Amino acid sequence: MSDAGARAPRAPRDLDVILLLATAALGAVGLAFVQSATYSGVGFSAEATRQLTYLGVAAAALAVVLRIDYRTLVRFAPWAYGAGLVLLVAVLAFGVKVGGNKAWLRIAGVSLQPAEFMKVATVLLLATVLSRRSQGGLSLADLALPVGIVALPVGLILLQPDTGTAITFLPLLAACIFVSGLRWKWIIAAAFGLVLLAPLGWSVLKPYQQQRVRIFLNPELDPSGKGYQSLQSRISVGSGGFSGQGYLKGPQNRLEFLPERHTDYIFAIIAEEWGFLGASLVLGLYLVVIRRLADAVALARERLGAFLCLGAMMVLSAHLLVNVGMVLGLLPTIGIPLPLLSFGGSSLVASFVLIGLAANVRLRRFGR
Repeated sequence: MSDAGARAPRAPRDLDVILLLATAALGAVGLAFVQSATYSGVGFSAEATRQLTYLGVAAAALAVVLRIDYRTLVRFAPWAYGAGLVLLVAVLAFGVKVGGNKAWLRIAGVSLQPAEFMKVATVLLLATVLSRRSQGGLSLADLALPVGIVALPVGLILLQPDTGTAITFLPLLAACIFVSGLRWKWIIAAAFGLVLLAPLGWSVLKPYQQQRVRIFLNPELDPSGKGYQSLQSRISVGSGGFSGQGYLKGPQNRLEFLPERHTDYIFAIIAEEWGFLGASLVLGLYLVVIRRLADAVALARERLGAFLCLGAMMVLSAHLLVNVGMVLGLLPTIGIPLPLLSFGGSSLVASFVLIGLAANVRLRRFGR
């Protein structure tokens, strides 16, 4: 059998239709609530129109990624990673400042957030490097390269400064290293070291960061300033009750009490207008996506495919947990979009591409 034949999908049933349908459903819910959050009383809002365009671009990107064998895609991992680093440096030099963060590049009239695409490039390169390592487990010296691969973009993103986006790289690194077989003595030593160093962490924080932690623990310390978003988000979620206020009828939404409601706080609007039932439905769709990604990890027939699926799962899971935790007041407000739902093209396209990579691995799991 030829190499091309060996890599071909075994049958159409190998396509993970459930994963793709759940992804499409979340994209549709996101479009509906971007419209709700930006509705002015007449027709489709400008933001919703743009979100519809972003969805089309994201779906096209997923289709392209799905069509090309993932083993071919990873050959370009070093080039994609290098290009991502160049764009992150360009952001620091020429970027546009939005909401206090210099995280955006404007190219030919189109705004891009390179950090979102850097997640995809990092997943590709990290999977390539770790899949070539011995299956006997990682030594401490083996950690240098994977840690460096993640540390470079994280350092550049922290300079923007965009702490929320930088944090989402860390679960990716931790999961990949753990699955690679890092020796338990190093895991225990690292955990013990973190426990010992934790008390020193407070003194390292800058005054504004310490104040942010205090306000997270007690938003009432600054109800009209730093604690405002957290308080308004909790009010939005609580006012939804069991079945919600009704689509386009949420008072917090309509009266514009909640800032960033079409981006970072879109889940609060869902909870307000659809209530506990609607929020549970959305979280259920996310659970389907995460579960199908986990299945793709288990079904992968080679380490490269498994690491690609694991990377996609960890990036999306980290975004989900941090954003929902922030909306519910369980985590500090750090400004991070809800994947597949929040307004924004860069995050949406990057999320669809990661899901496309995992679907690609599952589709071609019988190759070789």
